[in-house]
Amino acid sequence: VALDGFPRKVSQAEWLSSWAQAKGIHIEAIVHLLVNPTIAKQRLSERQRADDTEEAIQRRFTEYHTSTMDIIRLFEASAVPIIEVDANQGIESVHDAMLSALRGKLDKV
Repeated sequence: VALDGFPRKVSQAEWLSSWAQAKGIHIEAIVHLLVNPTIAKQRLSERQRADDTEEAIQRRFTEYHTSTMDIIRLFEASAVPIIEVDANQGIESVHDAMLSALRGKLDKV
């Protein structure tokens, strides 16, 4: 099972971790997509969604640096492998890099 965009808050990550443990489910890995802020901003702006304003994008960057990084550190401290993928590439390259990294990481688990 892959979760996309969840958890978004530390409290959700803590819940997920305890729920998985209670169910005997092992969280195999976290995929952390790394992208240059300029590229991320450009991609978000190109979507032309009403909620992709300059202010909203800046709020998302701020949230990333606070909440998301705290979530990464929480799972890392729990010995969940963090797979970092260069997301500055095109969609297909990112997809291939994710699959390759997951295959390599999970083969070792």
